[in-house]
Amino acid sequence: MITLFDDYTSNQNLSPQPIDEVEKTIQEYIGIFQRRVFILESYWEPHIFNNKSVYPFISSLKDLITEDVVVGHRFFDSSESFKNYLKYPGGLIWQFPETFATTVFMFESHATPNEMTLPLNNVSRSEIIENCRGFYQFPNILVFGGCGLFNGKEGKKFGNSLVRESGSKGVFGFSGTQVSFIAGTIIEILLLSHLFLFEDGDPFNNLTEIFERVIRDFPLAATEEVGFTLFQE
Repeated sequence: MITLFDDYTSNQNLSPQPIDEVEKTIQEYIGIFQRRVFILESYWEPHIFNNKSVYPFISSLKDLITEDVVVGHRFFDSSESFKNYLKYPGGLIWQFPETFATTVFMFESHATPNEMTLPLNNVSRSEIIENCRGFYQFPNILVFGGCGLFNGKEGKKFGNSLVRESGSKGVFGFSGTQVSFIAGTIIEILLLSHLFLFEDGDPFNNLTEIFERVIRDFPLAATEEVGFTLFQE
């Protein structure tokens, strides 16, 4: 499923507000396409000896596509830690100039059609929107791994709002409520592979083509149970 936010007029300013002494370094990253990924992940299983994570799969992507891929990763377990990492400009990720060269932000957790479900407390759709502002300053996409987060009419509305409020080039996620960990991870690996290897122009201007290539390679992504979805301007 592809949803276009037709009535959104982009008003992006690629020059961020000064951030103390690191501003000059940040400016060096603006507008540069890098194969750089940041993963904010919650724990998938309550058992402390179950270490299931998307990180080892994504961090090994460079071995699959034979191109350098830089991957950052942190765990979060509450709406407070979600905010502490993402909220612009004081969030932890914004203290590192390399963040402004990150092309893919991945948010990995269980979810329902209303929220991301975390061990301590959940993150509602409205909280996701509130804390994903600030990404308009540089080209990027947002990827959500939770089941059903974009389900139904309200999920579509949420996706469109997230594109508008974040300013990201595109938002990817799942409308289906039965996405297995392995299926979701395969889809995300395909998405990143096609994005990072795209040679027919600016990948951010060709997200529909990249989305369609993922569906072609892994038809399960288009089923109702999975509902791999793209929202864009």
